[in-house]
Amino acid sequence: MSSCTQAYDEVFVSLENKAKVMGYYENASKLLDTEPLQAKISAKKALELSEHMYYTKGEADAHYMLGLAYDYLGEYGKAVDHHLNAIRYRESIDDEEGLLDSYNNLAILYQTIDLAEEAEQYYQIALGLAVELDNKEYQAKINHNIGYLFQKIKNYDKAQVYYTKSLDLYKAVGSKKYIGYLYNDLGLINELKPHADYNSVLAYYKESLKVNEQNSFVEGVGWSWGNIGRTYIKLDQPETALEYLIKAEVILQEKKDYPNLIFTLSAKAEAYQALNKLADAKEAIAEAEALEPQLAGVNKENLLEVHQLAQKIYEQASLPAQEKAYKDKETQLQKEIEFSKEAGRIEQYKGQADAFKAESDFKSMMVAYEEKLSNLLKIAIALIVVFLIIIAIQYRTTRKIMKDYRDFIVKRDSGLDIFN
Repeated sequence: MSSCTQAYDEVFVSLENKAKVMGYYENASKLLDTEPLQAKISAKKALELSEHMYYTKGEADAHYMLGLAYDYLGEYGKAVDHHLNAIRYRESIDDEEGLLDSYNNLAILYQTIDLAEEAEQYYQIALGLAVELDNKEYQAKINHNIGYLFQKIKNYDKAQVYYTKSLDLYKAVGSKKYIGYLYNDLGLINELKPHADYNSVLAYYKESLKVNEQNSFVEGVGWSWGNIGRTYIKLDQPETALEYLIKAEVILQEKKDYPNLIFTLSAKAEAYQALNKLADAKEAIAEAEALEPQLAGVNKENLLEVHQLAQKIYEQASLPAQEKAYKDKETQLQKEIEFSKEAGRIEQYKGQADAFKAESDFKSMMVAYEEKLSNLLKIAIALIVVFLIIIAIQYRTTRKIMKDYRDFIVKRDSGLDIFN
């Protein structure tokens, strides 16, 4: 089936139309981080054009991009649906590199909506494929993601095992940018462990800072400064913490990294609280809250920490009304996040229930494509045969005419009666 589909894409989809689809896809990819709504619109145009042309690879890539866009927008049900469609199309054309992305990102989505078992299943499928393709960089990426999955379910020892595997693989392929990521994450899981050794945690974050500075990875430097600042709070050094947090805030604001900026502002408020500078702490909380419109979906979980910290600050300031207001905000936000996650879980269960029907429908569609392609090929072959027959007839006729003409010349030159 895949060979026929690929042949159809190659023969009957023009390079011009492929370029249009790719243009929409690349535009969506560029917009994804900063303008996911516009990314969704561009990916839909790629899908519509691909469907119109029966361009399978275009449909697969467009579904994949729509899955990412809906994930960013917090519409997890639609995200699951599009990722599953992308997988079906990519499996039909044996797009192994595309399947790596699809399996990995569907796993990330399942992780987001708290389906840890399903997430690990797809991570392991992706990891097996990456090993089969000998793609060490992707192996490192998936080990990193599995580590984060175990971090999320608070299995910190297992998370450290996968983070360390990922770090070793990234070192082997020389991917310095991600080495900085891994030192940050290793610091974080050691920070989250019971009875954390914060000096050891600080060493990981400083190693991350060193790597990020060496590679001129500015946003990574911002993350490292923020993590170092948070650790100094744990070490009861709020003044030192503020020095790092203020530097981190400048970079993250410039890079429009709003989720990490919220974490940094929350830590800044905590440092001011430790110094009993409650007015400054409240201002930092307000700055973090003002970023809510820039967030979508699961990233709103970052605000929960802000609301929880705000309650402590207003309790310390003996302002019970404001403390209760933030408690109510926290409760409402938790409901919104859970509602969005549940929509994704429902779509995943629905996807399981409809799997056989969807696969059957998909196969029927592909069979229809094959029949169309087969009929077109038969017509093409018939035309070629007719053309060859005509050529053969013309060749034989021409040869007879030439032979008769030659005989005529020979008779004439030899003085024979040429009309006899």
